[in-house]
Formats: sequence, C-alpha cells, structure tokens
Amino acid sequence: MLLAQSTRTCCKWGRALTNCPRAWRIRDLAVRGGYPGYRPDMPVSPHQAEARAGLAEIVHLVTGLPVEEVQPDRAFVDDLRVDSLAMVEIIEGAARRFDVRIDDEAAKGFVRVRDLADHVAARLAG
Repeated sequence: MLLAQSTRTCCKWGRALTNCPRAWRIRDLAVRGGYPGYRPDMPVSPHQAEARAGLAEIVHLVTGLPVEEVQPDRAFVDDLRVDSLAMVEIIEGAARRFDVRIDDEAAKGFVRVRDLADHVAARLAG
C-alpha cells in the first residue's frame, strides 16, 4: 500500500501519514531496501534468534497475526499493519520479556522487526 493512499494517522503528531516526516523516513528506508550493510545471508547469533522468536510471539499476542508472518524483513507499519498503540505494546512487551531497557530515542528507529530484534539482542549480549 502506498503512503499516498493511506488514511491512517501517525503515532506522534496525529497527522495523516502522507504529511508525517516519520512516515517519509520509513518510506524512504523501505524504498532503498532497508539499511546499509544488511545482507539476508548474514549469520544470526543465539541472542538474535531468541529475540526474533520472542518478538514473533509478542506481535502475535498484540495483533493476532500468525507467528509465521512476523519475519525480520517485515515492516511494522506497512507490512504488519501495526499502529502506534500496538507498537508501544510490542516494545513494552519486549522490554519486560527480555528484561532490557528500550529508550524512546531508540524506539523511534524501529521500522522493521529486525531493528527491534537486533536492539534486544545487543542488550542481551551485554
């Protein structure tokens, strides 16, 4: 779904997604194919595997999506249709489940499932 056709609102400013700077950044990252330096064949650490599996369960509990649909390359807003309230619940659930602190500034950068999983895995690793 293109952002220009969306009538959903942004979580922070309450504007339509087409008028939201955060949504523009998310769209630009998606158009460019994610983040620089990422390759799909990169090995996954045990902490990353644990974080991804746990996040899939949390997303399932919050949104009702099947666990199989929660893949690392899926975007929370565009692919999984997670709204701002559900995203807060997912981040809080991850913080409680893995007993890690997730700062608000870090949370602003979670576009894809991989972003949140990598953040949690980094906190678990040390």
